[in-house]
Amino acid sequence: MQHGRRTILAIGAGGLVAWPLLPRTASAQAPSTTRIRGVIAGVKDNALAIRTNGGDAVTIGFNPSTPVVAVGAASLADIKPGSFVGSAARPRADGTLVALEVHIFPESMRGTGEGHRTMDGGTQTTMTNGTVGSDIANVASVSGRSITIKYADGDKTVLVPQGVPVVTYEIGNQAMLVPGAHVSVTASEAADAALSAVRITVGKSGVTPPL
Repeated sequence: MQHGRRTILAIGAGGLVAWPLLPRTASAQAPSTTRIRGVIAGVKDNALAIRTNGGDAVTIGFNPSTPVVAVGAASLADIKPGSFVGSAARPRADGTLVALEVHIFPESMRGTGEGHRTMDGGTQTTMTNGTVGSDIANVASVSGRSITIKYADGDKTVLVPQGVPVVTYEIGNQAMLVPGAHVSVTASEAADAALSAVRITVGKSGVTPPL
């Protein structure tokens, strides 16, 4: 199970937005939440049986209103000037951001988590969401390709080396929750340790949801 501060997709009154996943100690009254990543082993009686990436077997309940976000494979060629994207990245010694993964959002999710922020304390990982400028470097070089991501109060240029995962997001549905699917589940944890899904991100066609 992964704890800590992360930016995640949530469905609120205004549609898909980005909310921070807070540490357990953030509020004594707020439900405890955790991120669980793994593969669905089975689905029965509104519950997911998941084999986690760490090898544990966990059961997570869900209900008909639990939101599902789908993740599919893409490539840097799918990013065009004006695309709304997000990139998790870490800085090199010279401060240049180098992508760990790149997310392409559909128009229906434009504005999701727009801005630049730190993700996990101590790792220097950042997330930048915004609109791609007109300066995409489509020719690979030793240092990688670059995209400039513009947001309301600034912009960041991110190098995207060959091999960095590029994925697309879309609104999913619970019919996609089948054995063998890779998932990343944000779950609330009750006092008796029972887990309930708050939202589920599921990979399409064998794709593993990124950070």
